Formats: sequence, structure tokens, C-alpha cells
Amino acid sequence: LGLALLLLFRQKRPERGDLLSLVIVALGVVVGFPLLTALALKHVTTAHSIIFVGLLPLATAIFGVLRGGDRPRPAFWLFSCIGSALVAGFALTQGVTASPVGDGLMLAAIIACGLGYAEGAALSRRLGGWQVICWALVLSLPVMLVLTLMTMPPSFDGVGVSAWMGLAYVSLFSMLIG
Repeated sequence: LGLALLLLFRQKRPERGDLLSLVIVALGVVVGFPLLTALALKHVTTAHSIIFVGLLPLATAIFGVLRGGDRPRPAFWLFSCIGSALVAGFALTQGVTASPVGDGLMLAAIIACGLGYAEGAALSRRLGGWQVICWALVLSLPVMLVLTLMTMPPSFDGVGVSAWMGLAYVSLFSMLIG
């Protein structure tokens, strides 16, 4: 879909200097976040894992400062830290003994995604927002295609409508429209 959009709208190729940033975006949001979240979900419930997503704005802001040179105002940091403290406090009340492995994987997913988002935001100043994610998807395509073929089930008979709808949602809304 990303490749089709880039070709349809005749987008220029990224410059050679943009490739490292695109790799960081791809590793963070195309590979890292989904893979680490999926691995975490083997150890924790979805309700428990989603608490960690509340830390994503703070992770993105930190990497925005480190990678993009952004300088948010003190009020932003105050409310980001308060929000993150509330998320952490809520997680503590829900029982952090669920799974240290699952929690660690979710934290790694948030860090990877925050880095990918911040790098993508800096890169979008030159390429455009939707173009960045599309180029990251295109860059990931060869590896993801091989992995897909290696892990593809022998039959799709057991895949229900809700799974196909989830794939469509992630492919369209989560990656492109959102």
C-alpha cells in the first residue's frame, strides 16, 4: 500500500542522507513496536500492556529533544511527567508482578516506537508525514516479505473476519490515516 501511494502520487525518492533516518523509523515503528508488543502479549494481557502506551508521548518527547533538537516548554515537561507518573501509578495498582518479561518487552516497544516517531517527525519536515511512513514501509518490505513467507500458515481457514478487519485497521488507519 505504501509503495502504491508513493507511485500513484509520484513522490520523489528520499535522498541518500535520509536513509539512516528511514531505517530508524522502520526499525522503531514498522518492526520494533509491533514485534515487541506481540512478544509481550505472550506474557501479559492486552489490558495490562495498553497501560504502557500511556508512556509513549513522553518517550517521543525525549527522543524529539535528543534526535530532532525540539525544545518543549517547561509546562510540557511538567504535564508529561505528571501524566507518566499517573500511568506508572495506575500500573502499580494493577499489580506489576504480572510478568517482568512482558513489562520489559512493552517498555522496549515504547522506547523503540518513541525513537521511531521522533525520527519520523524530524524527517517529515523534508519528506512529508505520510511519505515518511510509506518510505519506511517500502524499505522494510524485502525483509518483511521474507519473514511473512517463512511464517505463513499452511491455510488461512482458521483466520476469522475479525482478524482480517484488524489487519485492515492497522494497515489503513493506524499507519496512514491516523
